[in-house]
Amino acid sequence: MESKSIEIVINKYLEGTSSIAEEKQLKAYFSSNEIAPHLVQYKPLFSYLENQKTVPIY
Repeated sequence: MESKSIEIVINKYLEGTSSIAEEKQLKAYFSSNEIAPHLVQYKPLFSYLENQKTVPIY
């Protein structure tokens, strides 16, 4: 996916208006090894959110 369309989806995500499908696109994009250099700053956010799914709830 090209970085411009990812930027649009990131903005929608940060505004709280992204769809589940768009969030899945972000997850897939930031799980890949082909992240545009100017978007690498967002990788920890999506890595953290994905890792939290495996943390047990007490």
